[in-house]
Amino acid sequence: FDMYRDAPQLLSAVRRALSGESLTEIVELNNRILEIHYIPILDGGQIAGVNGVAINITERKRAEEERQAHLSALESMVRNLRESERKLEQGQRLAHVGYWDRDLDTDLITSSGETSRIYGIPAEKRVLTLDRVRELMHPEDRPMVRQAVSAALQGSRPFNVEYRVVRPNGEVRYVHSQGDVIRDESGRARRIFGTVQDITERKRAEQRLLVQHTVTQILAEAASIEEATPKILASV
Repeated sequence: FDMYRDAPQLLSAVRRALSGESLTEIVELNNRILEIHYIPILDGGQIAGVNGVAINITERKRAEEERQAHLSALESMVRNLRESERKLEQGQRLAHVGYWDRDLDTDLITSSGETSRIYGIPAEKRVLTLDRVRELMHPEDRPMVRQAVSAALQGSRPFNVEYRVVRPNGEVRYVHSQGDVIRDESGRARRIFGTVQDITERKRAEQRLLVQHTVTQILAEAASIEEATPKILASV
């Protein structure tokens, strides 16, 4: 009876069972969590009592609570990670900088959405083959990029190169790419991780300045406009 006094809900459940209802309740009693089943006992069609079965589920409930806490923490981490990724993507778009990660065993290149945008391909195209990436490079620049990769793998110098990208629509963009070779404990090169930045506007500005300087120099050295004009046209 002390048990019923300490947990009034137990007495309420017994009363319900005595009225003919079979039920199950979860109660916490004396620092234990119990799953109690109440089953009316029938005698000649009349309810003669209640059969109660109590199962100690304390450990199971504690484990479920811990698992739920871990799931909640994981969900929070995932939300924070997605928010960080969103901010990273936004920062990459503003700076026109993307990242790429080449697996040297498979020659698959995983990249960010901004890298895809720089290359003029759909942003969801995050994994490309090495051959596909090379196809997007200007044919004249491919040997230079290949040599830069080879030098980085040999350890003679970091990967750092400027080259032209030819987008699928034919537009040419200038990019600056740099990266580091990731090696395992034995020193074997496993990956190259790097960044790529669209420097087209900077290169075009440099080209305009170069043209302006060349034209100014031609005009300064020519005796007349007639003499300078063919040289200017040839220089631009």
